[in-house]
This record gives sequence, structure tokens and C-alpha cells, in this order.
Amino acid sequence: MPPILFISLRADHGGGPAHLWMLLSAVHRQGQPQPGRLAAVVACPREEPYWSRFTELLGDENVHQVPHRAFHVVAVWELMRLMRRRRIGLIHSHGKGAGIYARILSLLTGVPCVHTFHGLHLGRYNPVSRFGYLLLERILGRCTRALIAVSAGEARAWQENCHFPPHRMQVILNGVPAADVQLSSSAPTVFTVSCITRFDEQKNTEFTLEIVAAWSAIANGLVLHLVLIGDGPGRAAVQAAILARGLAGNIRCVGQQSAPRGLVAASDAYLSTSRWEGMPLAVIEAAMEGVPLVVSDVVGNRDVIDLVGGHVYQLGDAPAAARALWTIATDRPAARAAAERSRQAAERHFSVASMAAVTVRAYRVALESQHAALFSST
Repeated sequence: MPPILFISLRADHGGGPAHLWMLLSAVHRQGQPQPGRLAAVVACPREEPYWSRFTELLGDENVHQVPHRAFHVVAVWELMRLMRRRRIGLIHSHGKGAGIYARILSLLTGVPCVHTFHGLHLGRYNPVSRFGYLLLERILGRCTRALIAVSAGEARAWQENCHFPPHRMQVILNGVPAADVQLSSSAPTVFTVSCITRFDEQKNTEFTLEIVAAWSAIANGLVLHLVLIGDGPGRAAVQAAILARGLAGNIRCVGQQSAPRGLVAASDAYLSTSRWEGMPLAVIEAAMEGVPLVVSDVVGNRDVIDLVGGHVYQLGDAPAAARALWTIATDRPAARAAAERSRQAAERHFSVASMAAVTVRAYRVALESQHAALFSST
């Protein structure tokens, strides 16, 4: 298989960069390609933690800097030079911005492209912007050898909006590493809930305060401790709101953590308040840790629950989320038994090795279809 260029316009904390790193880790050992697999070059912003992780995995010479979530003609030119120098035979882009780069490069060079979406959300667009964005994706989809959705719900959403050729769209579920499970050691009078977030519009972090407030109406002396893990543009506002509403004794913002799964594993439940997802790695990781799930009913979250089980509440319904947490808190043996079943299901459905193997097969199909197209045109 020829060398592959992977493009991501993010390398900070987030599902897309984490997905790419786990994919590459599954097919490389200490920067050396496994026999019969792939040689990789990554183009991403110089951000932490994944810039360092990519360079450690692949070597400095195999990681190329591109702008963070921005399009520059100069970057396209530099990537073209990189592709020629490294004899790139396939491009795999991750996320909307990277997909624009990749499809332009594919058209300019003739190198086939595979694109992974990592979510669809149209709520932020006005009607004109929505039409333009979907039209662009329809056009780009026609010149993409394989379109990958990370959940069945995401695939349905893209097909409903863009009507891609069915043979080019496929679902490859995210994978996360399995974990040794340790049961929560929380005291009976304290119920600990974890939430990995970015304090932005998508993650809807401020809504956790409404859930904690709704909990107080049914708490009956049981204290809820919510641990918000992560950082982002809205963190200061959320922290100010926590203080203003007198919730500092219930909610802790612990910032970015090098090993957030440890905090998740030590909690009694995992909470997601996302407004949209593709296939959320943090929710899958919580299931892998044997932690009960309470998640907003949106694409991605719902796909995980359909496969492993858990509690779903309608987006914006804080009392329903609080009641779901209360159900877990008041019958912990039943919740742990259900979470163990979820863990086993997560290991079946969300294996990193399986994700990598299916993705590599998609590369081979894309290359074969490209060769067939070239042969038929001669």
C-alpha cells in the first residue's frame, strides 16, 4: 500500500484527533509500519496533546504543520509539494475543514481521497448558509472514493441531506482501548458524576448546572458531585455561573487531564449534555470503564446507547436527566450489573483493532476503484 496522508485541522483535545491517533497507533509500532499495513504522514496544527503524540508515534519527519481550522492557499501548495516528495498514494481527511483540503488536493493531483465526517450539525446555519454548505458537501462527495460515518445515525443524517452515492458511504464505528474495570468506591452519601467537555456550543456544558439544580429537588440528602473534565472558551463563564448559583460544593472544574479516563472510572455515572455528536469517544470510554451512562438524545449518543445500553434524556430536559441519575444512584447494584453488560457490549462493538482493520480495507477498496477508473479511461 502506498504512503497515506492524513489531514486534521485540529490536534488539541477532541474526538477527531483522538480517533486519528488511535487509528494510527493500531497499525504502527513505535513509528514503524506493521508489515503489509501502511506508511503514514500526518498534516495537523502544532497543538497539544496530539502534535507530540503524532511525532512520537511517526517521527518528526512524518508530521507536517497546517493551520488550525482555517483554509490557506499556501497550505494547499505546501501539501501538494509534500505529496510529491513523499509519493503519497491516498489521502484520508478527518472533519469538515480537513475534507475541503483533501478533496481539492485529490482533484489537483489525481490521488484518491477517503473522508471521515465526525458529525453533522446544521443548527448553527441560516437557510442560505445551510444550502451552500450541503451543496458543497454534495459536490465534494462526488469526488471522494469513500465517505466514512462514525455512527449509523450520522450516516443516515448525511444521506438524508446530501444523497451521496450509496456505494461510497459506509459506517465504521469509533474504537477505544479496553480497560481494567474497578467498581466505584464513592461513599453511600455521595454520588459522583463525571463529564468530559470542551466548554463550547457543541458540548453544552452550561446545561450541567440545570441538571444539578434539578437534582436538588429529588436529592433526599444524597449529595451529587459533578466533575467537569476539560477546557475551552466557555470555561470561565461556566465557573462564574457555578459560583453565582451557589453550586460550588457540587461541581468541580478540574481542567484538562493527561489521563481523564481514570476520573471517569472512579465515578458512579457518566453524563453527556452534547447538542450534537458523531460517535462520542468519551461516552464509549465510559462504557468501557463499566460506568453507567446518562446522555442527551442526539445522533452519536443515541447510537452508543443503542449498542451498549444506558439512559437517554431529551435535550433540554434537566429533570429527566436528574431522574436518570437518581435511578442509578438509588439502585447501585442494578446499575453496576447493567454497566457490566454495557462494558462487555462496548468491547464487542468498539474495538480499536476492528476499527483499524475495517478502515484499512476501505483504503484498499478506494485504491482499487481508482485503478479501475484509470484503466477504464485509457
